[in-house]
Amino acid sequence: MRADGAHPDESTPDVSFGFRCKRSGRCCQVRGGIAWVDPIEQDAIATHMNLPIQSFRTKHTRELTDPRTGELRTALRDREDGACELLEAGNQCSVYEARPKQCRDFPYWDSVAGELASFERARAICPGIEAVPSPHFTDRVVHQLVQLMGTHAPAPTATCPHGEGGKLAQVSRLEFEAIANAQTSASNRPKTPGACPSFRDSLCAHPSAKPIACRELGEADREALYAELQGLHRSHDYPHTTGSIGSFAAPDPGAKLTPLDAPSQPKG
Repeated sequence: MRADGAHPDESTPDVSFGFRCKRSGRCCQVRGGIAWVDPIEQDAIATHMNLPIQSFRTKHTRELTDPRTGELRTALRDREDGACELLEAGNQCSVYEARPKQCRDFPYWDSVAGELASFERARAICPGIEAVPSPHFTDRVVHQLVQLMGTHAPAPTATCPHGEGGKLAQVSRLEFEAIANAQTSASNRPKTPGACPSFRDSLCAHPSAKPIACRELGEADREALYAELQGLHRSHDYPHTTGSIGSFAAPDPGAKLTPLDAPSQPKG
């Protein structure tokens, strides 16, 4: 993975990443993790805790050898369970406003951005890190999705099961990307206020890219196709999120995007 977050190898996902802290506290609970603090940071934390600097150093820091340089450095102490000693109940940092730069910068560390193994470890720890596929990679996976739909689903019609009722279909991010890529002459028709973004002049403007929720399928066929879709997400490590088609078309910080399935995620 390069510093811009992309993998140079064509056979691996070409991704950058986004981050939104979810206050899980898992980045502060990695057993064996080390939070280095320099003298200026020690002073700031001691002041925040209303402690004399020497008392703070004696009670809350330790001297460790930096495995990268061999130098002796100062780090925050850990609890017996491996978590940072300054982590309080409810996964709250007790010195959040004065936390060290190392903590402030996570996950935007050079190692995370520049090394694939480090990125995967950080993503496994932290639920706030989300891979953002590049347009090139997305196009390749969307092409496979369109082929999958053509093979396992009946030919779609231009009718819309949701119509103007205001109910928006639930779609995966990959399904929405397929819709976004399927520009047709109907894409320029006037939108219907409050309806699906693809609903134009009482018809679907992108019938060939209809998501599973909008296709005329029996229950068994629908479940089988959803399983195929999830398999496609997993095989390419494509972000497993789903939401209303409107949440992808007009992203809203409060829009609810949830996992398609429940992949295991270590702390972060």
